[in-house]
Amino acid sequence: MKLYLDPGHGGQDPGAQGHGLNEKDVTLDIALKLRNILLNDYENIEVKMSRTSDTTKGLSERTSEANSWGADFFLAIHINSDSHTAQGYEDYIYNNISNSSTTAKYQSIIHAEVLKMSQLIDRGKKKANFHVLRESEMPSMLTENGFIDNTHDAALMKQSSWRQDVAQGHANGIAKAFGLKRIASTAPKPPASQKPVSPSLSPSKPADSGTGNVYEVMVGSFSSKEHAEERVAELSKLGIKAAIVSAKVSGATWYRVRVGSFASRAKADALLSNMEKSGYNDSFIVIERVKGADSSSKPAQSEGGTVYEVMVGSFSSKEHAEERVAALKKIGTNSTIVSANISGKTWYRVRVGSFPSRSKADALLTKMEKAGYDDSFIVIETGSAGDDKKGGTSGTTTSSSSSSGTTGKTAGTSGGGISGSSGSSTVGNSGTTGGNSGTGNTGSIGGGSSGGSGSGTSNNQTDIDPVHGNPSGFTILGPTILSPEHMNRFVKNINPKAPELGSYYLTFGEYYGIRGDVAFAQAILETDYFRFTGDVRPEQNNFSGLGATGSKAQGARFESPEEGVLAQLQHLYAYATTKKLPTQYPLVDPRFELVDRGSAPTWIALNGKWAVPGSDYGQSILNIYERMIHMTIQHLETTRQNLNP
Repeated sequence: MKLYLDPGHGGQDPGAQGHGLNEKDVTLDIALKLRNILLNDYENIEVKMSRTSDTTKGLSERTSEANSWGADFFLAIHINSDSHTAQGYEDYIYNNISNSSTTAKYQSIIHAEVLKMSQLIDRGKKKANFHVLRESEMPSMLTENGFIDNTHDAALMKQSSWRQDVAQGHANGIAKAFGLKRIASTAPKPPASQKPVSPSLSPSKPADSGTGNVYEVMVGSFSSKEHAEERVAELSKLGIKAAIVSAKVSGATWYRVRVGSFASRAKADALLSNMEKSGYNDSFIVIERVKGADSSSKPAQSEGGTVYEVMVGSFSSKEHAEERVAALKKIGTNSTIVSANISGKTWYRVRVGSFPSRSKADALLTKMEKAGYDDSFIVIETGSAGDDKKGGTSGTTTSSSSSSGTTGKTAGTSGGGISGSSGSSTVGNSGTTGGNSGTGNTGSIGGGSSGGSGSGTSNNQTDIDPVHGNPSGFTILGPTILSPEHMNRFVKNINPKAPELGSYYLTFGEYYGIRGDVAFAQAILETDYFRFTGDVRPEQNNFSGLGATGSKAQGARFESPEEGVLAQLQHLYAYATTKKLPTQYPLVDPRFELVDRGSAPTWIALNGKWAVPGSDYGQSILNIYERMIHMTIQHLETTRQNLNP
């Protein structure tokens, strides 16, 4: 039996959020546990996962992959979100399928088994026109395992034991539905493809490579030692010896499961391949460099030439940088934090490699982008040789795509920040959206411009960096920075069928003086990327949940998408200010008069007002806005470099 297992959302799409949890993280953990149960406990089953880490993957990619693989069953794991009062478990099959179909029979069996294990109330077996149910060619099912914004359900989700139970419930249902046989209780032999670990290359002791590199094969990295021990036990069932080794990252201890240590990269690669074939897609190699290798913690030596440093994010908060280091460590990528002073402000960059060769840096940059880190970029440290003769000085250029950097005049990017002079410029995640200050010939996109010799600042410059600054003071009133094209491009990266509403958010945002692009992020949060997975339906043109107060209340209905956006911006205006509503457009917000005028001048102040209790509602909006900015930075920098090949 071939199971295509799809943990919902991932990467740039966090899914539903609440109580400090992201749907993408909960679904991935449940799916990984489910895969391990099925492979370890049952015969004749293959499992292919849409993702095994925090990566972005479109819906069409998932169904196309399942169809081409020839899966027998498509199972999507999701977490629900609604009105903070709704709770429980429900699941879905395609709405055009009859109740007597094979798919419906599978649904009934799996539904019953999950309920036995989940401690969730039964919300019933349902049908829907979801993409993964409609476009998959095999029987398919989508499960919604509790409500992330409900106090009771979220408390369960935070427990590893509960996630294990939910995975077990799914496994029991799949086994019953497809008649899977349990593996005999006697210890199985290692898979034919798995070579025994040589005693001289024991997992408990690194290989002695003299002065060369040591290649250690790890099968997972865990913040909990208990989870690492569970992995060791699983591997033992396959006849594979493993040892737990700890690594300290930014003060936190991570537990890696090592299955081999080699002086030869080829042997390490062979074992890594075997582990991945056994279903452990979170396997990786740690290279302990003894001499001469490039290191994330020490820039490469180029003897006065150019050094290319690969960065995975730049943050105004060192704590945020440390979180990125920890996240990279989970996927076996070593990194270090380096600081840079931009326009008098310190930024913390996360460096994963330093090379005298541009091609090597480009290769690593591409790898990090494929891993879902779209805010990666290259810093080019130029040497002094010949620079003075050209009237410049040694300096740096930062680029976010794989082409050579340039020094001197640099066009700015929205959200990128620019600070430079002849011979030194920086473009990337190191500034504030909506306005940049610096010297020399610089400019900004979306936030005004400042050019010519000397210094200048944008008229629309904001006091707070919406990407990494303190979000508590980021106001609802303010300029719209992102263009309609960039708004639409962002949401279509997750939902290709999303309506193109960016122009409305720009037009009404500018008229009312509201940050239309942040309002667009709010609509993404409210509609689940315009997929309308809650009570509100697409035909209502209600993009902000106006009047959708829970208990299946669908809320307000508007005549057109334009009117729906207008109502949302008017409602934001009511919260943001006590001023009289301008009269160019008619009042279409049915709840305008119900608002305590001026009670929420910032996005964070909407917590407990727009959404109840909504303790992290504003933060969730700004988190989406941050990802919108990062994607825009990448696109604009690629465009700039195409102009300067």
